[in-house]
Amino acid sequence: MRWTGVSPRLGKTEPGHVVDALSESFAWAHERLRQYIGALTEEEVESSIRFTEFDGGKPHELERPMWEMLLSVGSHGMGHRGEVAAVLTAAGASPGEIDYSEFAWRRGFR
Repeated sequence: MRWTGVSPRLGKTEPGHVVDALSESFAWAHERLRQYIGALTEEEVESSIRFTEFDGGKPHELERPMWEMLLSVGSHGMGHRGEVAAVLTAAGASPGEIDYSEFAWRRGFR
């Protein structure tokens, strides 16, 4: 949304259908991200983006290089996968394979 101005489409959650909503939301976001990145030029990747962050409810302006923001998508997800794996492991359940490349390979993403 920060890059395109398009709000994410979230699946409608209903009791017993939360996984369906998550799957729908993920598929929508993943495809939009692939389309967006696939259309970027070298100049756009090297440009900077200005945006507003809210820290403690107070807005402040930031500027970051696009390539840095693109890299943060992967590291942000990796951090969350690690957190979920730690909670599941502590609860006595194996999180299974959490590597994104394994996930993408099993689903046929290119």
